[in-house]
Amino acid sequence: MPEQLRNFVQHALSAADDEVFLVDGVLAMNELSQLTRLDRPDLEFTPYVPRHPERVREHGGDIFAAIRQKDLVVHHPYESFDVVVQFLQQATRDPDVVAIKQTLYRTSNNSPIVRALAEAAEAGKSVTALIELKARFDEEANIRWARDLERAGVQVVYGFSS
Repeated sequence: MPEQLRNFVQHALSAADDEVFLVDGVLAMNELSQLTRLDRPDLEFTPYVPRHPERVREHGGDIFAAIRQKDLVVHHPYESFDVVVQFLQQATRDPDVVAIKQTLYRTSNNSPIVRALAEAAEAGKSVTALIELKARFDEEANIRWARDLERAGVQVVYGFSS
């Protein structure tokens, strides 16, 4: 940190010289987690709760009916990702749905998306999943998901970002 900026921050925080420590290099990121344990609610953001798309609610949760009325765009993170999971689960149960195509970039450890795709394939639907292998440190998890999906009968296409 430039000395002028360090002096500005030190003055703004009313910190004495013996309270300022110079570190040559990057701070240990694992140590930064201590900041989240401070009892300072005045520094915390109000938790944001994403909303469920209103039109889906108006149709009693029937996403296909909501889409039939008008195209539907889901804006993440403002609208809940649960609607995407619900969409895939509804498609899995719908006898008129014969194929599902999905791109997976990153997934959670217990991904409801992966589970829904596997269930759809096991139910006899043609399911294709494009899985990005180089997904910011999630390569191992994505390979594991790809293998699980293949075992369930999903056609997996591997993507490589450059």
